[in-house]
Amino acid sequence: SEVTGMLRRTVARRIAVASQCAQKQCQPSRSLNMFGPNHLKLSEAELAEHMARLDPVKALPRLKRPPASMFASQVRQRNNPIVLMELMLQWPALVRWTDPEFFKLKYGQAQIPIEVGRNFGGAPGPYSQEMVSISTFVDVYINKTKNKLLAGDTAYMSRHPIFEQLPALKEDIKVPTDLIESTPGDKLEMISMSWGPANSETALRRDPYNYLIAETTGARYCRLYAPNAAVYPNTNPFCKNISMVDVSKPDIAKYPDFAVAPYNE
Repeated sequence: SEVTGMLRRTVARRIAVASQCAQKQCQPSRSLNMFGPNHLKLSEAELAEHMARLDPVKALPRLKRPPASMFASQVRQRNNPIVLMELMLQWPALVRWTDPEFFKLKYGQAQIPIEVGRNFGGAPGPYSQEMVSISTFVDVYINKTKNKLLAGDTAYMSRHPIFEQLPALKEDIKVPTDLIESTPGDKLEMISMSWGPANSETALRRDPYNYLIAETTGARYCRLYAPNAAVYPNTNPFCKNISMVDVSKPDIAKYPDFAVAPYNE
């Protein structure tokens, strides 16, 4: 049960697999995403550069795909956040999804919900919700080959259950159900996709699920706060799971305890 903050860099597509759990997961998040022909996959040097920025004391442990029994006892039952490696080696998505034209050609007319504006999910700033076609989203906000058709300078598709809408897409991923359901009582609840351009952000938040998040294109920085950390939940009852703190530029005068809130990354 953690609060997580995310910064996504270089390309913008991820899969979130949620499992039902007894405790609520606090998932504060901020993302920086970029999609472009020169940033389809991180090189070893780029990956090393990202890793070098992490505080070794706060960095999450990394583990190659464990047996389900080990995942249950060492990770899930202890509520230990972890970076799992080599779970996606056989995913067709890693090849097919590198070019956004794939989505235009196969699913261009499909309508998707997007959050329009510089900030998303309760973060400060202009915000609206729209329904657009995948072709419009790719042209206007990902490739930026057409003039802005909608208000706002960026947009983000946030955790949309697109695999229910477009079932053929599920053939491009391989969900590790054995890990997700390795603990009695846990079950796969939802598979969703998030997709956005450079500099999109999502707010610090607490979610009612445990998440296994897979980045299919690019990379992301993720920060996790403990459930009892001083993250200043919103006083608005409709977004009480969202922090009032802007993680990237926190107002310490207004939220002084956030400066010392412990976290992992």
